[in-house]
Amino acid sequence: MKSNKEFIIQFVGLKLGVHSFEFEIGTTFFSEREYSIIDTGSVRVLMTLEKKETMMIADFLVNGIVSTYCDRCNDPLELGINGTYHLIYKFGLEPGDDETLFVLHPDAYELDVSGQLYEFITLSLP
Repeated sequence: MKSNKEFIIQFVGLKLGVHSFEFEIGTTFFSEREYSIIDTGSVRVLMTLEKKETMMIADFLVNGIVSTYCDRCNDPLELGINGTYHLIYKFGLEPGDDETLFVLHPDAYELDVSGQLYEFITLSLP
C-alpha cells in the first residue's frame, strides 16, 4: 500500500482549537488497499479535528457511493454509504484499551488517517 500525502495531517503546526479537513476518496484509494472488499467508489469525508494540549478529538462524516459484491450471490453491487465516527488521539507511551482511542508517541508530529478512513467506509456498508 502506498503512502498518500493527502491523508496525512501535520498537527504540530496547528494552533489549539478546531480545524476542518475534507477528503475526496476515489477508486485509486481502494485499489491501493490489499484485499479491499470495495472495488470502486466516490466518497467524501469531512473531518473536524479539535486540538488540545494533550489530545486531539476527531469527528468524521462519511458520505458517498461504493461498488462491492453481494454477500449472497456475489453479483456486483453499488451501495450508498453514510456514517459518523468519533476518535480520540492522545499523546503518551501506554497503549489504550478503547478502540476509539489512539495513543500517539509524544514525539509524533503528523497523523495518517488513511487507515481509519478505509475502516469507516467499510463499517458504513450495510
